[in-house]
Amino acid sequence: MIACAVVLLAAGLLLQLELGTGAPDSAWLRHFQKTAAAVTLGTGLLGVWTAWPRGAQPAPARVEAALLALAFVAVGALLVQVGWGDETGVFDLQPVEFAKLALTALCAHCIALGLGSGDARSRSLLPWLRLVAPALLFAALLAVALVQVDDYSPLILLLVWAAAMLLAWSCAARRRGAALAVAGLLCAGAAALVLLRAASPLEAEGWRFYGERFGVWLDPAAHPHTGAQLLLGAQAIGAGGWSGIDSAFGLSALGQGAAAALAIPAVQDDFAPSFLLQRHGLLAGLGLWTLQALFLCALLHAALRAWRAGAAARNYHEAWRGRFRCFLLCGGGAFVLGHFLLSWGTNLAFFPVMGQPMSFLSAGGSHLLFFIFPLLAVAAAGESTLEEN
Repeated sequence: MIACAVVLLAAGLLLQLELGTGAPDSAWLRHFQKTAAAVTLGTGLLGVWTAWPRGAQPAPARVEAALLALAFVAVGALLVQVGWGDETGVFDLQPVEFAKLALTALCAHCIALGLGSGDARSRSLLPWLRLVAPALLFAALLAVALVQVDDYSPLILLLVWAAAMLLAWSCAARRRGAALAVAGLLCAGAAALVLLRAASPLEAEGWRFYGERFGVWLDPAAHPHTGAQLLLGAQAIGAGGWSGIDSAFGLSALGQGAAAALAIPAVQDDFAPSFLLQRHGLLAGLGLWTLQALFLCALLHAALRAWRAGAAARNYHEAWRGRFRCFLLCGGGAFVLGHFLLSWGTNLAFFPVMGQPMSFLSAGGSHLLFFIFPLLAVAAAGESTLEEN
């Protein structure tokens, strides 16, 4: 998993460097510099974390206190964004990335406690609702904060995360009904997307939830200004073909100008995959998809190993740690999957423009520092603990 993450980070840094060197203005290099600084800092902290001697493992009560402190800090950062920021963040940071980490850790702790409780194994859902109440409250506060700053795209990520966590819990608790409900929701979401694609653009513009974006998505040519992002992205992908714009997978175009791709709004963030497909071609995109799939599979494998270690533990604390790490990795993987789906769906026009960066590839220091590297730290610490055991 760490190897896949390193390759993905390298691909993102190289892509940002290509954008910076291909721009006529040297100011474009700031995106590469910020991403490189975030990767350097995160890699250093990850190395210190993995090399730090473990000693005695903390009890669930201490971890619970740390999680509450983490949640309070995340809520405070969200309040700062509501008061002084907007959908792009506050003080050049994105508090929602830290909030996603806090929500995932808090929910994993609640589920880990519930699976170790005899009362929570009953058929009644009331014990489970009591246990996950802190996570539900935090999710509600996060949703309210996002609505206040007019940023609805992370709500889609929350839906993906909630479905994945519900599926993981239903498999662990052996509740087939909940698993079937999640499968039904996924099918309903796919059917709704097909129906939305068949809707009228004028009708979509009248919707209260992202009506304008749905209208632009359905008929971008009718909106020469707001639809330019989708149209320019599609032109860039079409120009790349299978082997890149230079027919050599971008090797002969390294260091050359990239004026056509730079015309795409937010090409360093939301539309970084369009630049990748234009410069290096669809085959390079398939290679990136393979790496992303391997990374997600490695996360799931690490979660499964943590679950098995918890099931084979001989005391309560070790069992709780295994379950906690398992659901933390599942929740983190769900958010990463959501970022991959929304970013590829936006660039390939499967979804409306959602404004979410692609993990590892886009210029996103907050996403790397506050979410990706902590997730890698949990996975790396879990692997070292299993090897020691």
